Amino acid sequence: REQGDRINVFPHLLIEEFVSLLIVSVALIVFSTFVNAPLRELANPNLTPNPSKAPWYFLGLQELLRYYHPQVAGVTIPQWIILGFIAGALSGMVVGGRTARGCLPNIVVGVLGAIVGGWIATQLGFERGPGFIAAVVVALIGAIVVRVLLEVISPNDRA
Repeated sequence: REQGDRINVFPHLLIEEFVSLLIVSVALIVFSTFVNAPLRELANPNLTPNPSKAPWYFLGLQELLRYYHPQVAGVTIPQWIILGFIAGALSGMVVGGRTARGCLPNIVVGVLGAIVGGWIATQLGFERGPGFIAAVVVALIGAIVVRVLLEVISPNDRA
């Protein structure tokens, strides 16, 4: 390649990024000196506030706690989602093919696979061993079964 085909990262891009950082920092400092932050009064260590609603990042958990046991709402359902994502992504790598890919389809295939894998393991007389790895293996086997079934069922004209 010729020298004109390349753009060096150091020092040209680094200098531009550093100047951008300085400009944004100065703008934030100037903005923060003229605009007061909407803060509450000073904290009283003798009075604990009693919030009626959880912060925004706990609202989903608070809604789940209205309908489910705390173990199910706080541990089991998030574990199903995490396990489903892991099993769905791994089954997509193992099987490949034409079935839908992406974060949400992988989670759906993985959660369905975890249910199918758990049912298959129960029917074969295996109990899931302790630990997360055993759960991932069972969910992966089920997700592979679900993904293969989706490959068989899906129409051939999909690319």
